[in-house]
Amino acid sequence: MLVNYIREYQINHGVPKTQAYNATMYIMAGRLVIGFICNYMIKAVHERHYMKQEVLDEVGVA
Repeated sequence: MLVNYIREYQINHGVPKTQAYNATMYIMAGRLVIGFICNYMIKAVHERHYMKQEVLDEVGVA
């Protein structure tokens, strides 16, 4: 939906149809890079936050 909106906006403002996707592809590539950076920044949960075995046994989780 975002891609179509940007394309239509550019065509309505005089950008040739052959070049209408140029800005859209840069925007989508930027969002992909931001996604990779966010994914890289996620770390594993520290062991102190794990549930103790006694609690798991009480709840009945194997």
